[in-house]
Amino acid sequence: MNTLISNEKFITSFVHHINLKDPYVRRVGIAVTLRNLCSETSVHKLLIEKDVLSVLLLPLMGPEEYEEEHMEKLPIDCQYLESSKERESVPQIRRALVQALSLLCYTEDGWNYLITHSVYFVIRDLHKWETDPTTKEAIETLVGFLLVEQYGEVNTAAGGSGILTPSVTEIVNDLPDFIVM
Repeated sequence: MNTLISNEKFITSFVHHINLKDPYVRRVGIAVTLRNLCSETSVHKLLIEKDVLSVLLLPLMGPEEYEEEHMEKLPIDCQYLESSKERESVPQIRRALVQALSLLCYTEDGWNYLITHSVYFVIRDLHKWETDPTTKEAIETLVGFLLVEQYGEVNTAAGGSGILTPSVTEIVNDLPDFIVM
């Protein structure tokens, strides 16, 4: 898998297709593939180096403006978007991208990267906009990870007793309708 991701054209080709109005099946396939890549913790550092964050965030972003300090922390491709910028229209794609971001929280490097690049502010605005209940639930899960003050903090506030980590079963059970297992 490292060989696939380290290929210079791999992430770039995903950027091209996830942001176009390509057919639904292709866009969903790309989003699910990105989510699956993010589930492999051994490649988180490489994905971060390949700027996967802008690939995941850009389709989730609308025309909102952020405070200067937060805007400058976003990936370059996600800064100062046009007022006509629209979010991805398909809830399954938005949900897969949000889940991919949640999966990056499995590693301290991934979690720190999301925290230091103002992902919370983008996700907060997406949550206000989102109408799909299952996507909204995925967003709320991600927000829970982003609001933790220190990686690995014990989750006792929510009645938990373990380390705060994303739920694998929640993400695995949310396959697109056209995938048969």
